[in-house]
Amino acid sequence: MAAANPAKTLQEEATCSICLDYFKDPVMIIDCGHNFCRACITQCLWGWETNLSCPCCRGSFLQRNLKPNRQLVNVAEVTRQLSLRLFKEPRGSCCLSYFSIVSPSPSHTPIHKELSHH
Repeated sequence: MAAANPAKTLQEEATCSICLDYFKDPVMIIDCGHNFCRACITQCLWGWETNLSCPCCRGSFLQRNLKPNRQLVNVAEVTRQLSLRLFKEPRGSCCLSYFSIVSPSPSHTPIHKELSHH
């Protein structure tokens, strides 16, 4: 089934569900397939030696089943670069059309947060 909005789907696939930003050093829980930034999942699991559970599905997993996802590193970086390129257009020509495609609320998107801090 084709995605209704491929740009939004791409952004969602490249975004950590914990920090809501593009993945940085993503790791996958191989038991359930969910991905997180290494720092995010490490912070969530800090202090737990056993009974680890996925923040998305609450499925249990072993620490050794947390593996780097090198392909997702590339997807997140390309998505970030594509989003930044859209903002290099002349002022007003792209920003609103981008957000009408990607998100109904531009102030909540990772790229908007990144740009608003500069």
